[in-house]
Formats: sequence, C-alpha cells, structure tokens
Amino acid sequence: MYFAHIHSILLYGSIFLCAAKESIIKPLCSLQNKAIRTITNSHSRTSAGPLYIQLDILPLKQLITYSICSFMFDYTWGNLPEGFTDSWRRNRDHRDPRVNDRPLRNDDDFHAPFLRYVYLSSHPLYYFPNVWNTLSEDIKNTFPKKAFQKKLKSSLMLEIAR
Repeated sequence: MYFAHIHSILLYGSIFLCAAKESIIKPLCSLQNKAIRTITNSHSRTSAGPLYIQLDILPLKQLITYSICSFMFDYTWGNLPEGFTDSWRRNRDHRDPRVNDRPLRNDDDFHAPFLRYVYLSSHPLYYFPNVWNTLSEDIKNTFPKKAFQKKLKSSLMLEIAR
C-alpha cells in the first residue's frame, strides 16, 4: 500500500528535490513519517527512524540521495542519453599531465568546481558529483546496477540507524 500510493509519488522527481528549499522538504518528510506511523499503527510521537528500518523504507532525504546515486551510476557506466555526455568530468581530466602525471587517490572522482555563490551548491550540476564522490569506492565499483542499488540502500539504512 505504501509503495503504491506514497513511495511512487516521492520517488517521481525526487532526484530534483535536492534543489528544493527545506521549507518544501520538511512537510514532505512529515507526511512520510505520518504515513509510516499509520502503517505500523504507532503513536504519533514514536520516533520514525526505527520504523523505517523495520519496514526497510528509505526516508525522503535518503531517497533523494539514492535517486541521485542511481542516476550517477548510469552516467558513470554510459547508460544515459547522449545529452548527458560530458556533463561531468573526472578530476584526472582537469590536471595538466606535464605538471603531474602520477595517479592520485581522487582521480576517479568527479570534478566539483569552486562555487562563488552558496545557493548554487544545491544545483544538480554541482550537487550530483559531490554526492557521488562521498560514496565509498566499494559501493561505486559495484556492478550490475541491482547489486549497486542493494549495497547503496544498505549503506543509507545504516545512516538511519545511527
């Protein structure tokens, strides 16, 4: 019931909620928490975190991260339409090989350009690579996509437990 009526609506377009203000996200989180408590027949003051873990459901903020990482996985493996080609470049592509040709630990991360204005930090062109770069190498290098998503969800569920 939850996945048919609530999760599908939250998932649709969740990738762009990263740019939404907290005043938009907070009511959606509250509605999701209310739905989780209703499903589990819990009191309205019950902490939602353990309920999400019990039901194996990601809260909205983790759902946004999950969607972004799934998108970046597809970008990394070339599974997106041509219009996305070269939207993001790797750090190794920004280095001058004449100055430093040694491999660096963050060579495979996406380049996150310096921003003058803080409000741009939530724009997908800047936010998506930053989210991807925070993932562990173990998760980033998982293939196929189903295995990646499973590992990613487990990692995000651990965040809720903390």
